[in-house]
Amino acid sequence: MLERLRSHCRELVDPKFAQYHGRVLQTTADGMLVEFADPVDAVRCAVDIQRGMIARNADTAAEKRITFRIGIDLGNTSIDGNLAHDAAVGDMARLEGLAEAGGICISRAVHDVVRDKLPCAFEDIGQRTLKNGASVHAYAMNADAAASIRDM
Repeated sequence: MLERLRSHCRELVDPKFAQYHGRVLQTTADGMLVEFADPVDAVRCAVDIQRGMIARNADTAAEKRITFRIGIDLGNTSIDGNLAHDAAVGDMARLEGLAEAGGICISRAVHDVVRDKLPCAFEDIGQRTLKNGASVHAYAMNADAAASIRDM
């Protein structure tokens, strides 16, 4: 499974980050923090990755599929060595936890920026309390909605 994950990253994820000018700030055992200068590019990248994963998983048995959950928020991050610091970093990770497998979850701040610029069907899932007790108004897109988007 690790080799398949590496293949997905090498062949799909990393090229999408490059295409949309994303910069990997930090990786963990099961995730990564990527910085984009423009939230529109971040959402485009997320949708393209999720659509790409649907195609890559098409011939894979359901129990062997690798799926991603993506969370996107606005925030400034600072890098100290290899560690990203900011309250927003934790909130992004928690937004990712609100997304369905194969889906994307964004904050209201991101939604406000992208709603008139992209043909995305994000569902308003309302105010959510995150694991750290913080509250965020969130919007979600499931894998089916991501797959249905044709032109970004």
